[in-house]
Amino acid sequence: MVLLSLIAVVSIALVFRPRDPEPKPDGRESTQVTEQEQDSTPVVDQVPNNRGPDVADAYTGDVHPMLSGQGPLELTAHWSPIGTGREQLERQVPESIYAVFRDLTVDVPRRTYTARDFSPLLPAEFEDVGQMWSIELDRVAPFLTQFHSNPSMRAVSRGRRSGPDGAFGVLRAQSPTHFDLVFRWHAEFQLGINMWYTPAYFTGRMVINRQSRSIEHFHVEIPPENTLNVHLTVIAAFDGVSPPDVNREIRHGDEVVTARDIVHVDRMELTDGTQFPEDRQWTDQITLTQARADLKKTFYKFLEIDWVPFTEALARAETSGKPILAAVSWGGLDDQSC
Repeated sequence: MVLLSLIAVVSIALVFRPRDPEPKPDGRESTQVTEQEQDSTPVVDQVPNNRGPDVADAYTGDVHPMLSGQGPLELTAHWSPIGTGREQLERQVPESIYAVFRDLTVDVPRRTYTARDFSPLLPAEFEDVGQMWSIELDRVAPFLTQFHSNPSMRAVSRGRRSGPDGAFGVLRAQSPTHFDLVFRWHAEFQLGINMWYTPAYFTGRMVINRQSRSIEHFHVEIPPENTLNVHLTVIAAFDGVSPPDVNREIRHGDEVVTARDIVHVDRMELTDGTQFPEDRQWTDQITLTQARADLKKTFYKFLEIDWVPFTEALARAETSGKPILAAVSWGGLDDQSC
């Protein structure tokens, strides 16, 4: 961190690392994994979020006053199949294991929620545009059970350092008649004892009618515009005697064999079926891009660095007389997919 604080110009380049050798045709699992590691503890070395002192807690009461007029609201869940990843997980693990990821479908296609369910997503009190708040994780998880019965708001998938946990909201815009709220949630789904499905993040939006005190628009989704937006993890325990086993808990002294991939999923969304009112007139607002950037910084402290696009780095370095620190990564650093 000392080095980074002294460097004003930073360039980041994204490149692909060389492909791993193709698996042998006999299908032996020991030749199909992407990584082997000794792991004697179940504790995940995790990056903390970057919540600042100005980020207050969300509403913790029963029904928020701003939702006192809200009736039952039905949300529909959509979940597309996984795409083929660069690491080709389907060639690393047995068919029965890969099928767990390939055949995922929505657990509850439609579910009705009440004002009590939505209230914890709101700030305790509405203040100025740009206001941010932290949402209790156990109040977010029930929404995600529409996709799968076992969501986790704390990333625990093994074999990599997990990104920060959290769920935050920001007041993007307001008018005398409406509020526009934007959310970002981090979560993952444990599909089996040693199998995890980790979305990059969930981004959401809620429009509240201040006069009727009800929700006019709600949706939450993983970012479809991201080239890679879901991380898949499979681990197997190997005690040196029996074959690697995906279906048993890791024990002290086990060798842990890890297979992973990063894929694109076209759609993973909860929606009330309405469209965001693009023609709404706001008296005070920040852009959606700015709102999402502010939320992202609440998760990742490194985003406080003045990152410079690769094409601009050399010119900036020459004019400032400062060195370039180039970071090379296969995937994005600012979400959970890598």
